[in-house]
Amino acid sequence: MSFILNGRFKGGVVVLDDPADIPEGAAVRVEVLSTNNESDLIDQQGLTLGEKMLLYASKLTDLPVDLALNHDHYLHGNDKK
Repeated sequence: MSFILNGRFKGGVVVLDDPADIPEGAAVRVEVLSTNNESDLIDQQGLTLGEKMLLYASKLTDLPVDLALNHDHYLHGNDKK
């Protein structure tokens, strides 16, 4: 049996929006859909996603000069612009 329940994370626990008849001991999976807390975007080393990406930016030296303009061509085979 599988179904989707909605709720919010409060005080260290998931609080469901509506009551649910879930058997005691049932396995569940929690997927975080969104967050409004900017600090959640910072990893354990204190780096944001953008800062982590910049660590690799200078390592890519053999890319086509028109990659930004024609990325769909290189990724999916579309016609070049």
